[in-house]
Amino acid sequence: MPPGPSPSRPAPPAGVKVGLVLPLTGRGAELGRALFDAATLALFEVGSERLVLLPRDSAGLPDGAAEATRAALADGARLVLGPLFREEVEASAAVARSQGVALIGFSSDRTVAGNGVFLLGFTPEAQVARAVRHALAREVKAFGALVPSSVYGDATLAALKRELDEGGGTLVAVERYQSDGSDADRAVRQLARSAGSLQALFLPEGGAVLRQVAPLLPYYDIDPGKIRFIGTGLWEDRMLGREPAMQGAWFAGPQPGGAEAFIARFERAFGRRPHRLAGLGYDAVALAALLAQGGVEALADRGQLLNPSGFEGTDGLFRFLADGTAERGLAVIEIRPNGLQVIDPAPSSFEFAQQ
Repeated sequence: MPPGPSPSRPAPPAGVKVGLVLPLTGRGAELGRALFDAATLALFEVGSERLVLLPRDSAGLPDGAAEATRAALADGARLVLGPLFREEVEASAAVARSQGVALIGFSSDRTVAGNGVFLLGFTPEAQVARAVRHALAREVKAFGALVPSSVYGDATLAALKRELDEGGGTLVAVERYQSDGSDADRAVRQLARSAGSLQALFLPEGGAVLRQVAPLLPYYDIDPGKIRFIGTGLWEDRMLGREPAMQGAWFAGPQPGGAEAFIARFERAFGRRPHRLAGLGYDAVALAALLAQGGVEALADRGQLLNPSGFEGTDGLFRFLADGTAERGLAVIEIRPNGLQVIDPAPSSFEFAQQ
C-alpha cells in the first residue's frame, strides 16, 4: 500500500478557476486576441499551478459579454477578468455581482467602476491629473482648453477643471470642436483671442485630428514657444516630434521603455509586436495567479485587490482604489524632435507618488 501524504507537505488546493471574457470575434477582436495572447503568456510565465483560466468569447457585445460571464461562472469561475468595452463591462458586472464575484475589466471608462468592478485600463482623468499637477507645481497656472465635443472630451475637461480648482489654477478660455475636427479652424481662431493670457493650452486630442489641429495653433498665433501644450497618453507617439508645434509639449503616461521586456517576450512567443494595451491582459492574469496562491478564499477577499502598496505591472506600478479605478505610477514626458523625453519619472512606489 503506498504511503499517505506527509503531514508536512499537504496536497495543494484544487484548481482556482478564473474567467477571461474577451471579444475574440466581432467588434474589437484584434485587441481581444492580443489580450488573450498576453494572458496566455502570463499563465505560462507566472501562473500558479492552482490557476485555471476559462476563456470565453464576448463577441464585442453586451449580450455576448453577459452570456460569456454566465458561462464562466457556471463552470466554477470565482473571479472574472474582462471584458473590454464599457457596455460589455456593465453587462458582465451585473451577472458577476448577482453571484458575489469580483470583476477586473479592461475598460478605461471610470463610470463603470465600483461595487465589485475594478478597472485596469488607463483612465484619461489620471493622465490629466498627473500632467496638470506637474504644470501647476512649476507655476504654470493660466490654462486654455481646446477639447473635442465627445464623451472623452467631457471627461478630460471635467478632470482639468477639477485639478485647476484644487491646485489654484485658472481656466481662462475653453473652445469645443466636432470630434472629427471639421470645425477645428473656427475653434482655434476663437481661442486665439485669449492667447495673450495663457501659460498653457490643454489639448487632449490624439491621432489624425491632433495632426490636423496642431499646425493651426501657431498659424493663429498660439505660440508653443510661449504657451505650454499639455495633453494625455494619446500623445505617446514618437512621430509627434516631427510636428514643430508639438515640440516641448507635456503629457503623462507610462514610463517609456518600461514595457520593453514584456514586448520582447511577447514577440518571441507569438512572432509579432503586441498591441499597446496587450499588457493589461498579462497584468490581469499575473494578478489572478498571485491571488490564486491563497486559494478560492483569496479571490473572494476584495481587500486583497486593495493592497495599498500596489502591484508591479508591464507598464509599471498600479493599485486599485476604493472606487474601483486603477491608480498608476505615471511619468511626465516632453515631446522633442528626437522623440520622447521623461522630465519627471514615474514613482518607484506609491509612498513617493505625487499626490
